[in-house]
Amino acid sequence: MSRLLALVMVVGCGAPRAAPARPIPLTGEMTKLSWYVGDWACKGTTFATKEDKESTWDATVNVRGDAGGGVVAIHMLGPADNSTAEIKGYDP
Repeated sequence: MSRLLALVMVVGCGAPRAAPARPIPLTGEMTKLSWYVGDWACKGTTFATKEDKESTWDATVNVRGDAGGGVVAIHMLGPADNSTAEIKGYDP
């Protein structure tokens, strides 16, 4: 009985799941980039050089409104194990 109790306790100790975040709508001049907000599947080509053959790659790009809608936050996952982030905004 104590083994079962320990197993139940371990299974029940997982981290709580975060509630899905509400999208932040873009504001002002940033609304011109509304078409860019979303999840993108990307394919690319690294062209051949003297040292390397041509290769193709896949990546995922996630674009979201941030900072009250005044910027877009961009996260690119891939190619391979690359991960990049950038923020684009407008300052009059």
